[in-house]
Amino acid sequence: MSFKCLSCVVALSICGEAVAQDEATTEPPFDPTAIVRVEEDWIAYIRNPDEAVGAPQIVNVISANQSTDGVFGMVEINHQSKPQFRSGGFQVQTWIGETNHAIVFSEEVGPLRNNYDKMTYTVGLSLSADKFQVSISNGRSRTWGKFAQTPVMATAPRGSLTMADYSPQFSVDNTTVNVGAHRVELIYQQRVRYYAAEGLVYTDETPRVIHRYQEVVQYVSLEDYEKNLSEFNIDITSQ
Repeated sequence: MSFKCLSCVVALSICGEAVAQDEATTEPPFDPTAIVRVEEDWIAYIRNPDEAVGAPQIVNVISANQSTDGVFGMVEINHQSKPQFRSGGFQVQTWIGETNHAIVFSEEVGPLRNNYDKMTYTVGLSLSADKFQVSISNGRSRTWGKFAQTPVMATAPRGSLTMADYSPQFSVDNTTVNVGAHRVELIYQQRVRYYAAEGLVYTDETPRVIHRYQEVVQYVSLEDYEKNLSEFNIDITSQ
């Protein structure tokens, strides 16, 4: 079964451009070798989804060691590429290099359809004694309501992996809006939580933006964005 990766075919958007703040150069305020789980909170503001073609299509990538050569995970939003492509819903995958190891389907949910939708969800990565586990949880959108309230998880063999080299910036750099990027106002990693065996040890509140829709293709710094929020704000109707 081949992995179907659709190219970004938009002309009026910035797709997958990392414009986040630089990663801190100082040592983290915890022992990275003690970390066994991380949770990334993501927010996507959907402008005008196309239900007919299942756009936009978001792909989150997460790795324990900043690499896709070994074991890593993917979460597909508003589409499911395996075992054959279909639009709507979400899917969690684990990979070992170029080989798909496991897939877990979402419940039967249709494509996103509501304009000005605020979607929130958490991508998790954890290591147990012998397993590498990737999950999506705590999802919410206007179209789907609450979803993945119980984590939807796929696993792979852990091998000798540790979380010592995990980087949230790797997730940002490799997460994309594959199709329909012009239909996404903004998508960013809101925060990251780090857990050791005894529980939560640190919360990183640094927002890391990966995609921002623009009427013309141009670079907009996070600082400029924060100074001119009215130019980017859209009305979000909460449930």
